[in-house]
Amino acid sequence: MKHLLLAGAVCALVPAGALAADQGGSTPPDSTWDRTYIGAQLGIAGLNSDWTIDDFVFDLDDVSLTDTCLVLGVFAGHDVQMDGFVLGAEADFNFLDCNDSETFISDGEGLTVSASVDAIGSLRGRVGIPVDNLLFYATAGIAVGTATVSYATSDYVVPAGSDAHDLKLGLVAGAGVEAMVTDTVGVRLQGLYYNFGSHTFDAEFGSYKADLSAFALTAGVTWKF
Repeated sequence: MKHLLLAGAVCALVPAGALAADQGGSTPPDSTWDRTYIGAQLGIAGLNSDWTIDDFVFDLDDVSLTDTCLVLGVFAGHDVQMDGFVLGAEADFNFLDCNDSETFISDGEGLTVSASVDAIGSLRGRVGIPVDNLLFYATAGIAVGTATVSYATSDYVVPAGSDAHDLKLGLVAGAGVEAMVTDTVGVRLQGLYYNFGSHTFDAEFGSYKADLSAFALTAGVTWKF
């Protein structure tokens, strides 16, 4: 059901830009990208968390947690056009709710590993090549957010335990294409990959290592001034 809602919502963004063009009259797209802009975006996001688990009860070398969810965000930035290139900086903030967990039972012992991403923001530079009213660009920078990996044990032989680690800093990179619909309104498609690195939990009878990454594929509308 959520994928049907996603498809409808994303597809609605492009007609929104076309409607803005109709309301703006016959104003042709501006050929310059030297602008400040704000915008909103909607799309699909996902997380991937790879775990290596080593203790005397559980010895799991290949555990992967995955989930997909809706993402909704806002962004703002500024571009400078120079000699066939566009250089810029952009900040964004996105709401999402991706999470997954898995429980293992062995010899009466239980282990649950979990990962989640609730919100992500980033500060990125971008460089693009303009082609008429289109801009093809690459972007990279620093990501911050509420991204968590955790484990919990429940057992009868050894003491139960739990721990969580919030991965608030990471790196982000991606690419996109933007089209000017009128002199002030544009639409864009963008894909970003987030890497929050890894964390090792030193448990009482072993260790658990968790990597965490995420992606976001969004369609957006921009307003330039």
